[in-house]
Amino acid sequence: MGIDIYHWKEAVSGVPQAGSRAMMTSRSMVKWGTLVLNKGKWNGQQLIPEAYIAKATGKVAVPTDDEFDYTNFSYGYFFWRTPLKVGDKKYLAKFGWSGGGQYVISIEELDLVIAITGRGDDDKTLGLIEQRILPVFVSSALSGTAG
Repeated sequence: MGIDIYHWKEAVSGVPQAGSRAMMTSRSMVKWGTLVLNKGKWNGQQLIPEAYIAKATGKVAVPTDDEFDYTNFSYGYFFWRTPLKVGDKKYLAKFGWSGGGQYVISIEELDLVIAITGRGDDDKTLGLIEQRILPVFVSSALSGTAG
């Protein structure tokens, strides 16, 4: 995939820590989101089985936590999913989500990948994407123009 600038912290066992401690550029994050969008294919080659991508980004568990409102969220294997609404229409967002506001978001219906690197403890990112970013891409898709 051409991802050559990265760091992935290893566990005591010597294998990469699965769900955290990965560092990469925003461009590399977009590549991962594109891999999800293309159901595991990269440049026409199936790198990850399509069935695994479906399961990983599917609804394996519904999280519950008294501190956060996870209404409409579900969790797969290191991926979250939730609908994001623009007007009366909902778009399913599948995303990797790291602490403090790191996101790789894929929205298949819009053929859209969003990479966000940020820091924020209040984490209003998905709401801002819903309000400010998605309407631009929805308008472009409806008018037939590229965003």
